[in-house]
Amino acid sequence: MNNLPSTKRRLVDLSVALENEIAADPPGAGPKIEYFQHTNTAETVCQFFPGLRPQDLPDGEGWAVEQVRFPPTTAPIWMHLGTSLLP
Repeated sequence: MNNLPSTKRRLVDLSVALENEIAADPPGAGPKIEYFQHTNTAETVCQFFPGLRPQDLPDGEGWAVEQVRFPPTTAPIWMHLGTSLLP
């Protein structure tokens, strides 16, 4: 039998969704996100598949993609967490 006192634990989620204009310390050190819409990426998608043409894609559209850039001060933190979004 375990004679250790029972302890309650509470998980506190400190994560914040990434978005442009997020508050950062120092100012300007937050991520920068560039959004690419389906209608603007057909040519890029075709580069991954030789012979594919934009007109071969459904409605001539590609992928919706976000490109995230982290300033050098925060990049090591995200690399440590295993994020593969860095260029």
